[in-house]
Amino acid sequence: KGERMVAFGSKDGYVYAINRETLQRVFKTQVTTIKNAGVAPTAEGIEVCPGPLGGVEWNGPALDKQNGTLVVGSVDWCATLATPEEFRYQPGQFALAGTFEFHDSSTGWLHALDASTGEVRWKRQTAGPQVAGITPTAGGVIFSGDMAGNFFALDSETGKTLYETKVTGGLAGGVITYMRDAKQYVAFVSGNVSRL
Repeated sequence: KGERMVAFGSKDGYVYAINRETLQRVFKTQVTTIKNAGVAPTAEGIEVCPGPLGGVEWNGPALDKQNGTLVVGSVDWCATLATPEEFRYQPGQFALAGTFEFHDSSTGWLHALDASTGEVRWKRQTAGPQVAGITPTAGGVIFSGDMAGNFFALDSETGKTLYETKVTGGLAGGVITYMRDAKQYVAFVSGNVSRL
């Protein structure tokens, strides 16, 4: 709508948009599984989603100007959090005041949100956590990949898969496209040593 906005993804599993002039929140849209948010862990343990490594990770939403959408990747990896019956802080020691155990499966999501309203236009679940950068192009193609080692090209208007291939490692960094000698190339790094 031409308003000056700032948008960002958060580890709490939402994408937020703020009007830069009024500083008012325009929308808050869920982009991954959310369960027991704000509930304190117990000694028996509670399931929380997104877990400690869930939500929107390193790379924020990308603006697909042609379609007026924000395209954002997220991680869907729940965990069980538990607290001991008694916790005692010890100076100089790493202290979480409890434990967490990840569930066996982790996946990801790509959501295309209306940049003005936050309404979900399309979404796609990915085989692995979605932390890689997202690159929309003027040609109507979005490039990205997941931590399961799948590189893909999607139709930016519908999210339909145009191309997908398995590579030798997880995708977690940026995806770039450039022109050389009248030919377009796409480059990305495969392989990641993060905790994912």
